[in-house]
Amino acid sequence: MNSVACTDCLATYFNQSLSTTFKLSANYNTTGREIQGVTNEAMFLNGYMGNDNVCIQEDDAVSCITAFDFLVVTQETGMFDLDGVLGLAPNTTGNGPSFFKTLFGQHVTVSPVISIQLGTTS
Repeated sequence: MNSVACTDCLATYFNQSLSTTFKLSANYNTTGREIQGVTNEAMFLNGYMGNDNVCIQEDDAVSCITAFDFLVVTQETGMFDLDGVLGLAPNTTGNGPSFFKTLFGQHVTVSPVISIQLGTTS
């Protein structure tokens, strides 16, 4: 999730100072340490793991996942128009936390069915 602290991100989405529930993630032992990851020679991410409550619908506590772990991006290179897609990778080792697995695991939805709009027109 691109942080407002990211000066080279094309867009920013997350400001941890506005959250009352954000914490550094203990699951990744990152207390104050940056995570550096190179996806290939053209793309690069820096950041740290944190967790927060993530809601599907704003101001609807029933649609919230509690303490969801995610990468808070503080630097990116070559990621172009990525816009904060959160945990949509398949639930496999090495992909990080799965948003969908957590969504169903915390019983936020009653059925394992998700709909995603891929375009800007209907």
